[in-house]
Amino acid sequence: ANPSITCSLDNVLQVTGGDQSMRTTDAQFFSSATITASFPRVTSCDDHFIVLSSSDSFSWTWGTESTAIKFVWNCADKYIYSPSSSTSAPCNVYGDINIGITINDGTVTF
Repeated sequence: ANPSITCSLDNVLQVTGGDQSMRTTDAQFFSSATITASFPRVTSCDDHFIVLSSSDSFSWTWGTESTAIKFVWNCADKYIYSPSSSTSAPCNVYGDINIGITINDGTVTF
């Protein structure tokens, strides 16, 4: 599919693309949110990621950053990198992956 980022009238952000990083710099502030995504995971190191950042000049790096929360696969494990710590869990699954990220009152799940 051709890469695109759109936001509908009901505040649904739609990101379509592949094999590249895509971003929007339109600021949104919220105390709770649900992010759903689907993507193909074919090889053991298809390292897909979603980043929420307060920085308009964010550039990807592995590990924690003071201005970002990162949800990422690193080969067979999935990680949450918060500004001050990280946690991981084994997740060596393949095929069409559907994920959900929930943010509620300062707590995130992936």
